[in-house]
Amino acid sequence: MKDLGITYQDVYDLLHRACTTISPDVLYLMRNAVVQESHPEAKVFLETMIDNVAQATLQDKPVCQSPGFPTVWIRFGEYFDMGPLLSYLPKALTQATQEGLIRPSIVHPLTRHNPGDSTGLGVPNIELRYVPDQPFVEIIMSAKGCGAELGNISKILTPATLGKNYSGLKQLVLGYRN
Repeated sequence: MKDLGITYQDVYDLLHRACTTISPDVLYLMRNAVVQESHPEAKVFLETMIDNVAQATLQDKPVCQSPGFPTVWIRFGEYFDMGPLLSYLPKALTQATQEGLIRPSIVHPLTRHNPGDSTGLGVPNIELRYVPDQPFVEIIMSAKGCGAELGNISKILTPATLGKNYSGLKQLVLGYRN
């Protein structure tokens, strides 16, 4: 097994950057959208979002007051020891929450208990992907917005429950009946 050479501070710094800025490609797309936008209110909204990113980065504050559900995607090749990295992630998440980078809004889906530190069973969500012969480890960290404080629903829609003109789907999503 090859040591990644990654420290707890490296993991915390990655999480910190994920909370206080956005990736350059997304910022480029946002700036491009401002140039192409013709609706005045939409243009102002996009400009405000871009300014928010700049201010968050400048002031070392979160880009979003509620960054959602922390998710980490890790692609790795042969012979890498993932143990230290996997043990650092929940600890760094707790520290980031204590320091105000992440709002502690993660609750148990059934009991609604909030541990107050953005952790719990399956939090953070860590998705590992083994890639044979890959000579490096790729880590992508994101706080997926999901409205943690909102109720969610999951339902299997069969052809019968979909109904004519998708009335069952409309009822599920929009909450009304035809």
